[in-house]
Amino acid sequence: MDGGRDASAGHELSALARRLRAGMIERWAAVLHAPPSPGARWLVWGLINALFGLAEMVDDATITADQAVRELGLLIEAAAPRLTD
Repeated sequence: MDGGRDASAGHELSALARRLRAGMIERWAAVLHAPPSPGARWLVWGLINALFGLAEMVDDATITADQAVRELGLLIEAAAPRLTD
């Protein structure tokens, strides 16, 4: 960050990255019945990133797919009360 501005804001892919991120958050927020609030938005983004991390761990055989599904379920259960605030 430089002066409160994202250093990547001028990058040629920054607009595409923002649209992709917004679309992912919108899709998962709908699945999770999250309200359109900033708090729900960051929480949904965190869950998306956890999903990517779990998928990578399954891909490199660190955990099984069943373990990943179980862990993601626990994360969603823990996040659910915060999504309705």
